[in-house]
Amino acid sequence: MLLDEPTFWLRLEFRLCGEFMGMPTKDLRRLWCDGIEPLEYLLDDPPPRITGRIWFGIGQKQQEKWWFTLLLPSPTVVREAIDWSAVLPPDNVTKWLAVDWKNRHVKIDPAAAVPDLD
Repeated sequence: MLLDEPTFWLRLEFRLCGEFMGMPTKDLRRLWCDGIEPLEYLLDDPPPRITGRIWFGIGQKQQEKWWFTLLLPSPTVVREAIDWSAVLPPDNVTKWLAVDWKNRHVKIDPAAAVPDLD
């Protein structure tokens, strides 16, 4: 299924919420995503990536602005050439998300995904 960029960011937001719900610790299960704002498209840097702001709800009453890095599978010349459907982690994989509480940063690495255990 091909995705356009706006649909990708919306689906990633929901995918993050689902991934947090399945986390092993209570602190991580309390997180939910409330918006993603890509700011820099570093498409031909090593590694190719997109960085920006991400808003997380923590439980029912708190919200914080964090930073994110989304690693891309390969360099590309222009945004329009990104295969957004290949960058969105499927529902049946895990280990593609690293949370750094101290620096309020998440790293999203779809290439690091492994199948969920049954």
